[in-house]
Amino acid sequence: MGFDIWWARLTEEDAEPPEGAYFRAASSGWGELVDEMTRQGMTYETPFPESRPQWEDYGVETDEDGEPDESSDAYRAWLHDYEAVLAESEPDAPGLPTHKLAFNEGFVLTPNEIDAALAHAARDPVTQDDPDFTVFWCDWLDYLRRAAREGGGARVT
Repeated sequence: MGFDIWWARLTEEDAEPPEGAYFRAASSGWGELVDEMTRQGMTYETPFPESRPQWEDYGVETDEDGEPDESSDAYRAWLHDYEAVLAESEPDAPGLPTHKLAFNEGFVLTPNEIDAALAHAARDPVTQDDPDFTVFWCDWLDYLRRAAREGGGARVT
């Protein structure tokens, strides 16, 4: 188990994502990154959204395995509204919202959130004095910069 982070602008139609559009962290490594971001002032406390659109409320039909009919208009309407919740952002966000980092459910770290977070970031970690972690940390910061600039943000899955 772990966290897969993709540029937010990518879709399933992108057969070959650009180099650098993906970042992977094992669960323990993700926890270390979140701890470092928190200690560097890159995050801010936010509650998990109280409700998210449920496809049943949109009349989405499912197959015998309970999977939704992704070709239906009802599914597309649900997905549109669900994606809007995942990408919600405060215009003056002071950094990365903690609820978007807590779960790998597809929340989008928006360019404005990333830019605000990076304004607090230092390339030297404060939580560990491990050369391997320093490389991992710097790779993460580079990924975030590029995701904000070229990727439309980053989706945490």
